[in-house]
Amino acid sequence: MADATGAGGTPRRRRSARPATPEPAAPTGPVGPSVCSSCASDDLTRLSMVLADGTDVVFLSCRRCESREWVQPEPDGGWSSIPIDSVIARSARRR
Repeated sequence: MADATGAGGTPRRRRSARPATPEPAAPTGPVGPSVCSSCASDDLTRLSMVLADGTDVVFLSCRRCESREWVQPEPDGGWSSIPIDSVIARSARRR
């Protein structure tokens, strides 16, 4: 059996196990429409968030046509667009 010494008789250090790569977190909250409302591309960036007043919204940005839109879920499972002014008003902190 070989000894665990390196050059010059110094003990070799064991390499620690490489940490496992964490799995991406599953999305929480609404995901948003599957295609762009302007060009029907499915190449969308989606950011789900809850505004200060508790409203669930999704910000959509289309990588194809560069359209941007805020949407909120409807009770029937659909999505409705909401104006940016409404998003800003609902995001204000109440004092």
